[in-house]
Amino acid sequence: DRSRGNEDIRGDGFAALGVIMHLSDVLAFLAGYPVLRLHLTDYSVFWGPLTLVSIIAYIVFNFVPCSALTETLPQSDLLADEDETDDEEPAGSKVKQCFSMLCSETIAGFKMVWADPFLI
Repeated sequence: DRSRGNEDIRGDGFAALGVIMHLSDVLAFLAGYPVLRLHLTDYSVFWGPLTLVSIIAYIVFNFVPCSALTETLPQSDLLADEDETDDEEPAGSKVKQCFSMLCSETIAGFKMVWADPFLI
């Protein structure tokens, strides 16, 4: 937590995040409009690179944080769990745990959607 409990910094951070998220939507619409206006018969030239960028972003933002980021909050002895304090694990096993958790949650989400006819 880089705001260190300061509500003003945290609020400014979320405001900046909101601005960036909405700005990216506007930029996506502005970039997509000329492409759609071309009325191409095959949009794979446009969607191929976007798909590649999204796959790379997915890998970077989902797997790198699981292995590279460490907990910044101080651990108290009373609340510390044995599983959370084990820093001796190699980075590869952390990535495998993260990938396993990601896959199981994705499968659970698909099962939930499949079981609910309203969501299909």
